[in-house]
Amino acid sequence: MSRVGVYGGTFAPPHNGHVAAAESFLRALSLDRLYIIPTCVPPHKRLTADDDPEVRLALARAAFEPIDPRITVSDMEIRRTGVSYTADTLTELSRSGDELFFLCGTDMFLSMDTWYHPEIIFRLATIVCVPRYEDGESRTDLARKAALYKETYGASTRILDTEVLPLSSTDVRAAAERGEDIGALVPPAVLSLIRERGLYTVKTITNEMLDALRASVEPHLPRRMRHTLGVEAAAARLGAIYLPEKIPELRAAALLHDITKHKTFEEHLEICRECGVPLPDDIGFYPKTLHAITAAARIPHLFPDYASDEIVGGVRWHTTGRSGMTTFEEIIYLADYIEDTRTFPDCVTLREFFWGQYREDMTAAEKELLLLRTLVRSFDMTVAGLLEDGACIADDTFRARNDLVKRLAIAENKNA
Repeated sequence: MSRVGVYGGTFAPPHNGHVAAAESFLRALSLDRLYIIPTCVPPHKRLTADDDPEVRLALARAAFEPIDPRITVSDMEIRRTGVSYTADTLTELSRSGDELFFLCGTDMFLSMDTWYHPEIIFRLATIVCVPRYEDGESRTDLARKAALYKETYGASTRILDTEVLPLSSTDVRAAAERGEDIGALVPPAVLSLIRERGLYTVKTITNEMLDALRASVEPHLPRRMRHTLGVEAAAARLGAIYLPEKIPELRAAALLHDITKHKTFEEHLEICRECGVPLPDDIGFYPKTLHAITAAARIPHLFPDYASDEIVGGVRWHTTGRSGMTTFEEIIYLADYIEDTRTFPDCVTLREFFWGQYREDMTAAEKELLLLRTLVRSFDMTVAGLLEDGACIADDTFRARNDLVKRLAIAENKNA
């Protein structure tokens, strides 16, 4: 019986942290073989336009196969198509009769009991975690989860001594999009492929592209086009104050933010299933937030030229907000709230609050304070309205509001 390692992921792109983890895995477990398996459609992540499965497969082969002859980069999940579930992959590999070891990071390890058929995963493989200890509690959390998995599933787990490099594919993509040299972040062969194929570069959005996008989104916006054009105008106006270099991207996000608004609850759930978007069990208590999730999920498939992390993030968080919102996300959120065609009392009040206080001669600090005060007020209005209606409030909304309150207090103290 051979000792076979399994290391899956999107690898978009594979970086030096992935390579180091694979090397530690091989060495610590004395593996006879290691399968690197790029996902087709990941259940827990959103893909963007550059994340074509065949491209990621080529990048993974460039990154991993030169390391060690025991490594094979497998296309089994890509060939299987659809959402890539670890339980299905391990079931397929277990037919060989080999002893399987599945490699994961801290976040994956801590959430594995929420995955698709975790009992199959724990039955078929030893779970090996390459940890990332960001705080003093992480080590305890991993030990607690390991004990829970053993008690509940009879799972065999192992925490490696080696920590992963503090690097993510998101970091690499962001650096590449900023035009920075990523040569120290990815293997040389991966860097060559990224440059050869022009991956992870910022696409310039022209006025002609925006004209075409308006025409393309209109069929997706029954009875919503007037509002959408209002959000586009508001996003551009706010962008001129806070992100003047991002006005075309803000316009694009505004045009795309409601493209699934007309879908039924069941249609939203089907989109999530098709795109591999995980949903909380209690999503039925706040269904009005679903269109932000499904619109963000659809963009890479329907409008790939606009599937940057920035644009998709602006669409994803325009209803609930989130803790740590970017300025881009804040502008789309606020533009949706205060665009000129909205006549709801709260929208009118908030619109008058912002534009009534804004002056062109404000300092950067004063502009930041005005944005934060307006955002806090918007979340307070939203929460108050939901409470009055007896409706549930999404956890992300509470977190967004609290984060903004803290940021506002810090900014006010700094400028006192």
